[in-house]
Amino acid sequence: MSGLPRLAGDALQRFGVEAALIGDLDESARTGRSRLWCWYQVTGVLCLSSWRLGVTRPVYAARGIAIGWSALVGTFMLIDAPPIDRLRVEGYRTGEWTAFWLVAGVLSYLGFALSAWVVVRVHRRTPGLLVLYTATVLLGLGLSAMLPALTRGPLPHLLFPLVSVTLPYQWRSGFVLAPAVMLIAGTFALRRTRPSSA
Repeated sequence: MSGLPRLAGDALQRFGVEAALIGDLDESARTGRSRLWCWYQVTGVLCLSSWRLGVTRPVYAARGIAIGWSALVGTFMLIDAPPIDRLRVEGYRTGEWTAFWLVAGVLSYLGFALSAWVVVRVHRRTPGLLVLYTATVLLGLGLSAMLPALTRGPLPHLLFPLVSVTLPYQWRSGFVLAPAVMLIAGTFALRRTRPSSA
């Protein structure tokens, strides 16, 4: 292999990983490591650096996560807006839910993308916070999916879009789609220049 895949190297640079570590990974990739190994290492480095950020700067990380969740829940609240609520009422009346689920699905994934973009733009110097925030959303998805079974009751209203729209019945595809949308949107929000360390 000729070294670290270009996309992997770009991701590490955009997320502010030290040049020495990127060089070490590139050198290891040149010794014949597979692309799968490279991506496994890149994922590990990004997760570990994000975890370290949460441990070393917990208040800063909590603020970024709170900003992201505020943007996400704010977007979910749009599902209760009168035009969309009319689609829901029409669904109950006629049994035809396609229009409501389409609009609610677009709004849900727009919320994931927007919240990731906001987290990165507000915290430009620590883009690793995006990975930490994405992990909290995945945790929220998992807990929200389990909540009705654990409590034997309905979900709180604001969590309903998180589960009913994001995690449809095709084997909970939102567990892959939501973080993918967030990481793609957050990566687009990053500047091409390597962020300074904070």
